[in-house]
Amino acid sequence: MKPAGCGRTCAYVQLVGPKVLKPGPEDFLETYRTSRPFAPGTGVPTCRLTTGTEDGERFPDRRPVASGTRKVGAGHTAQYRAWRGECYSMKTDKKTRTFVQREWYLPKERILIVDSSGVAGLDQIVKAATWK
Repeated sequence: MKPAGCGRTCAYVQLVGPKVLKPGPEDFLETYRTSRPFAPGTGVPTCRLTTGTEDGERFPDRRPVASGTRKVGAGHTAQYRAWRGECYSMKTDKKTRTFVQREWYLPKERILIVDSSGVAGLDQIVKAATWK
């Protein structure tokens, strides 16, 4: 969800739950795998950093730039991954901009937190989360 009035380039965090993170065959669209960045959908998404449609978006690396575990509030530990992404010209295939998509995945709860906007202070917010 994005805040009201938020455009395409507005910073926000995705909170994805078990209804989206369905178990299924390896090629099932909504199957989340920690071995690749979360990118639901088909086709080439437009670059999240621009308002136009001339640049596409991709994750060129097969491995995350960072991985490990992170606390998500008291008593919960997430699998953490940070993926390097890039925007590229759909005309020339050349990289135009870069970004990092951070993901906290709680496998027991089947909850995924995705930050592809570089939300300031999110590490501390996630670490201090309150569970009810």
